[in-house]
Amino acid sequence: MKLALFLDNFIGYRLLEILSNSGLKDLRVFTYHPNTKRTNQVYDFSKFARDFSITYLDGNKYSFVKNKIKNIDVALCIDWTKDFFINENTSFKILYAHPSLLPYYRGYGAISEQFFRGVVKSGLTIYEPIDKVDAGPILFQDVIKIEFDDYPVDFIEKYIEKVEIFIDNLLNNKVNFNNSIPQNDELGFYLVRKRKKDAIIDFNKSAYAVYNHIRAYSYPFFGAFAISKNEKVTIWKAHIEKWDGDYGYPGTVIKKTKNGIEVACGSGTIIVSKIELNSKLYNFEEIPLEENTILNHL
Repeated sequence: MKLALFLDNFIGYRLLEILSNSGLKDLRVFTYHPNTKRTNQVYDFSKFARDFSITYLDGNKYSFVKNKIKNIDVALCIDWTKDFFINENTSFKILYAHPSLLPYYRGYGAISEQFFRGVVKSGLTIYEPIDKVDAGPILFQDVIKIEFDDYPVDFIEKYIEKVEIFIDNLLNNKVNFNNSIPQNDELGFYLVRKRKKDAIIDFNKSAYAVYNHIRAYSYPFFGAFAISKNEKVTIWKAHIEKWDGDYGYPGTVIKKTKNGIEVACGSGTIIVSKIELNSKLYNFEEIPLEENTILNHL
């Protein structure tokens, strides 16, 4: 089988690292040319050129670049543009990987949304695309547990492990393409693409809600943030200190500890252990926010 991977962003980059180390090489890889990216997060795939045949695409629809995509049997799309192949005729099979148990959490931002909502049971879904995004028949699905102290990078590592197993099964002809199952559209719902403004932290919520918000936007995403003295404070890591109770005005730094700063929420408190301020990272007791500092003062 001539398998080609269509991938991009952090998940695609990390998958190639894993595949390179595990010996699953000699695959064709398609990704976007860095000059076509409209984001600050551009990953350099050229380091994998020794292990994979990499083709850079300069268009976000198959019809724009189909002259570069030849001699493949199956295209497996991982963190790839969802409408790239929609309404396009191809001579090869197309599969998409999605980081949820479809039909739940269709669309972009599925990982962040599941952390935001406190989802415990997520998964990998491999499906065949149709003219409706993330709604095609499911070929493969496997559960991924989100632990209470997991962050998106932890989920992504588990997700990639599942993807790697599926790729190995594909290459060894262990995937039955006749076993796909239609999705239940009545259970399907779509997500609005996450924007940076969505990452603003509302400390009026419970400590649990604030903690999930911080996790949802943490690396490799753009980070949940607050404002202190007109400066942006990105909070990359935190944990719940007190689950409920009134400990002061929400967003107030009530204590500095060796583990970070304790911040009051609408109910309960969190310990913030890693922040970014003025493009510099601070951990634990290094965090330069003093007691009685108020984040996001209205």
